[in-house]
Amino acid sequence: MYANKLNEIYLKLDTRKCDILSQLSRNKGEFEFTYGYFNGHYVRNESGGYEMNVYPIPVISVQDLCDIEIDLDNVCISTKLSKQNALSFNYDKVAHLEFEVFGVEDYLADYYLPGEEISALLQKIRNSEEKEIAYSFIFDESFIKVCDFLGFLKQNKFYY
Repeated sequence: MYANKLNEIYLKLDTRKCDILSQLSRNKGEFEFTYGYFNGHYVRNESGGYEMNVYPIPVISVQDLCDIEIDLDNVCISTKLSKQNALSFNYDKVAHLEFEVFGVEDYLADYYLPGEEISALLQKIRNSEEKEIAYSFIFDESFIKVCDFLGFLKQNKFYY
């Protein structure tokens, strides 16, 4: 009974993983990657706090660039910038995207949540002790242009 439900859920996750791997494979040599299933990802709950998910999800690690985390409702691309590059980055380039910004050392310290002002983000970065700033770009499950977005990350000095 439970096995059928788990298979249904994981088929959806695995299908998305295979679609993204197929895109990466078509760009042979441009992106080196590994993948696996990992648990322990933190997600924001309804009250705004964080809770850890115990179940494993597919994660594709693109060497030196990002992790692509394939969750039940979305695809999250986790990456980072140096503090200096985070302060000089043109946030207009990602204004149309859903993203969050937080600390690398203190990953539960929110610097930016969707809908907040970029000026407040920049002030938080300036005031932080962090040397690197983490970003999570959140896409709905129909996210299909993975390699285009990874190219954008490379061009704008994101890394992992």
